[in-house]
Amino acid sequence: MWSDNETDIDLLDYRHLVGVILSIVKSRYLHPTTIGVYGHWGSGKSSLLKMAQKAIETDVEDVLCVNFNGWLFEGYDDAKSALIDTLLEEISKNRTLTKQAQGTLTSLAARVNWMRVAWAGGKIASGVLLGGVGLGVTAGIETLAKAIAGNFQGVEYDDAIEFLKQQSEESPSLAIRDFHRDFAELLNETKITTLVVFIDDLDRCNPETIIETLEAIKLFLFAPQTVFIIGADERLVEYAVTRRFPELPEKDFKVGRDYLEKLIQFPVRIPPTGQAELETYIRLLFARSANLTEEQFGSVRQRAIDERKPGETVNLLTPEMVREVVGDLDTEIQTALTLSQFIAPVLAPGMSGNPRQTKRFLNTLMMRLEMARARHVEIEVRVLAKLMLLEHFRPELFRTLAEIQIQEEGRPQLLHSLEASVLSGPGEGNGTKETETASEEADTSVDDKETTTWLQDKWISNTWLQLEPRLSKIDLRPYFYFAREKLGFATTQVRSLSPMAQQMVVNLLANSEAVRNTALSKAQALDEAEATAIFTEFAQRIRTEENRDIRLQLLATIVRFVGNRPERQSDLVVFLRDLPTTLIAPGVLPAVEELSKTLNDTSSEQAILTVWSDDDSNKTVARLAKARLERIHEKKS
Repeated sequence: MWSDNETDIDLLDYRHLVGVILSIVKSRYLHPTTIGVYGHWGSGKSSLLKMAQKAIETDVEDVLCVNFNGWLFEGYDDAKSALIDTLLEEISKNRTLTKQAQGTLTSLAARVNWMRVAWAGGKIASGVLLGGVGLGVTAGIETLAKAIAGNFQGVEYDDAIEFLKQQSEESPSLAIRDFHRDFAELLNETKITTLVVFIDDLDRCNPETIIETLEAIKLFLFAPQTVFIIGADERLVEYAVTRRFPELPEKDFKVGRDYLEKLIQFPVRIPPTGQAELETYIRLLFARSANLTEEQFGSVRQRAIDERKPGETVNLLTPEMVREVVGDLDTEIQTALTLSQFIAPVLAPGMSGNPRQTKRFLNTLMMRLEMARARHVEIEVRVLAKLMLLEHFRPELFRTLAEIQIQEEGRPQLLHSLEASVLSGPGEGNGTKETETASEEADTSVDDKETTTWLQDKWISNTWLQLEPRLSKIDLRPYFYFAREKLGFATTQVRSLSPMAQQMVVNLLANSEAVRNTALSKAQALDEAEATAIFTEFAQRIRTEENRDIRLQLLATIVRFVGNRPERQSDLVVFLRDLPTTLIAPGVLPAVEELSKTLNDTSSEQAILTVWSDDDSNKTVARLAKARLERIHEKKS
């Protein structure tokens, strides 16, 4: 298995991205400047920052690199003070200070400490400190000084009065200019030609911390020798801006983009990893876990990356290539490479080019393999990987298949039918022997509607069913046995979402219809993993919700959510079809009808209504479903 932490070892060939960051840092005529390293969660931003830092410290003279993680201070300190304090501490630890530098640093540190005290004392205090309010009223300053002295040990009332009076006389521009001057003087005195500040994990911070951190850069730290490199998801920063300025229209996303463009001068975007690159990444992970020395693995990694040309789709990391680099391979290395050959082609097409999702998927896969070994159960890794892809991307279909395989002793006839349909293809009269055999073995008793529901999902028909191996002849019971923890009802997926996606869940659960509508309008901005997790969260809430009115609202919301995420149609059909009709309220039918209008397609609605119309346990829903089906058929005829 593999650590989920960031690394400075490049397994994804980010040389071009590291190179452009290094070039900007070395071009001192561009300073001060800000570089934005953009990418979705799991794209490798933190690792890219570590690789860039390693290159900068190697190639740039008189440079000091400082790392800041605002998420670590969240809830304990304000972001502005924490960032400035971190820089001053790192400068004092890594440079010999002259007497003048000591004085400058002491002055700056005192400002930071007072800033921290004043910030905690209230918004008025922070405004005074920054020269932004200009409290000239003695009573106001005295009240504030009493509050500060009373709340902070070691702070005297007289000192607070003197400091606040002094600061209240400064204009905002003068206060900021003085800080810039002193900070630049400190860099000169300490012989720091370039100060590079890496700011990571903004994705994990709340909107207020994000804005505070970014404001600190512009207001206080933009000295001539500085470069700030910020790793973030663009969407989260734009979202933070809209939260920071609630008076702006909700639909005005351009404000967030404009804010980011003004702050970030050089955007460096991490593109989704291609399938061949992800296959190489997976194989390198397995090679990394094998019995290779650091030197051997370094040579293998370098060879795999160096020989790949941009845009090339051929995977160069083969056992033969590894043998050429390191010589004879022992059993452990051969096993790891063989395993990677089986897994990589199955996994790479389904991971949407996301390294973190890939690594977490592999860790789960390896844990299940270890569980099987511990129970002396033989399972085939490619079968496990293929089923886990279904579990990852289509959780409701996975749940359905789990139930069917229990009833059919591990060999669902549904898979025979699906594979026969895909192998033969429409209108093919002269299929191969494999095609003919599969078609003959497909059980005619399988519900055609069930098969259609699966095949209408393009990811199922065009990707998942095309992957080797075929599953129809395999006993799937042991595979589902070790996936039992995912077949329960615990709602844990949403906790791993980005703050923006978590807020979307909160908004979708809001009582206000306007808030829900706004959240639904942003659903298309989610990546596939987030959309899957949100759908699963709502599905599980609906199954366990006892309040009828709340359940109706949840049902209407999940249907409308799919209207904005059409790729989730098959999950919705299976979920609503399998949900007991006693839990369905008549008010859900208009939402399902609206879904058909949104998608300009009634096939999903018909699949759902057909099941409801045949179920007499909820006569009202059955009657309304039949009536709606009749209207659909009349319109078609």
